[in-house]
Amino acid sequence: LIGDIAAAMSLAHRRLSVRVPPGLTIQTRPTRLHRAISNIAENALKYGGEATIAARIFENPSRLEVRVEDRGPGIPKHLHEEAFRPFRRLVERSDASPSGTGLGLSIARSIARSLGGDVTLQNRQEGGLRATLSIPL
Repeated sequence: LIGDIAAAMSLAHRRLSVRVPPGLTIQTRPTRLHRAISNIAENALKYGGEATIAARIFENPSRLEVRVEDRGPGIPKHLHEEAFRPFRRLVERSDASPSGTGLGLSIARSIARSLGGDVTLQNRQEGGLRATLSIPL
């Protein structure tokens, strides 16, 4: 699923690298998970230019964690929750600002929560933003 997302984005000349252990499989709702991860990755590419998706399984508690990291400007910590509000864009509209409606992160979080998980944001120490989708297995 993550490989499919990366392949589709590379066809659109987007720079998205993937770090997923071989043979990583889970039982979930693939269409929903695909949409959530795609929305997060699109956001990362839109604002960060390039991104990395990494996935891993944690045993205690048993959960899947997918991290999407970009190299963009990040988001001030006090606006992290604001970024999840529907139709909210944190970049002021100008000719240089990316297009969009401000629904990507809101939809991703809604999907994650419908699967019993969540999406959180964290600024990376080396610059950029990390969006983490976590769902129980």
